[in-house]
Amino acid sequence: MIDLHAAFGEDIAAFKSLAKDVGLSSKAKALQATLQVGCGGDVLRFRDFCQGFSDEDSRLHLKTLVDVGGLGDAPEVFGALIATGCAGNPAALIRLCQSMDCPGAMTGLKLALTDGGLADGCSAIWSGRGARRMGLASSP
Repeated sequence: MIDLHAAFGEDIAAFKSLAKDVGLSSKAKALQATLQVGCGGDVLRFRDFCQGFSDEDSRLHLKTLVDVGGLGDAPEVFGALIATGCAGNPAALIRLCQSMDCPGAMTGLKLALTDGGLADGCSAIWSGRGARRMGLASSP
């Protein structure tokens, strides 16, 4: 907690806006994954990540990804997406959110997380369990 205070100083507006407007304040594990996995535990990167969502529109897009896309309920996947898919760069995540700006894309993501097994943990996909659940691989 001390590191977060040192990184943000007295100006925690970006953190509060991200947590409140995106809904991460009620998804503690997703918020934790954002810091620990998505930003590699680096509080300065986390501060910059929060500040990258300075406008309301970008936070709304991320909220849709978290809620409708289901990533708020799949914190391990959410953290990995931020870390590897977007390299912790808020601009890259904003572009991803904007590219999925249709109901079908978010529904498809949520299905991949739930029915596809992606939310069972990233290891389920790499081990083939998720692919088998989706009918993409044969059973052992």
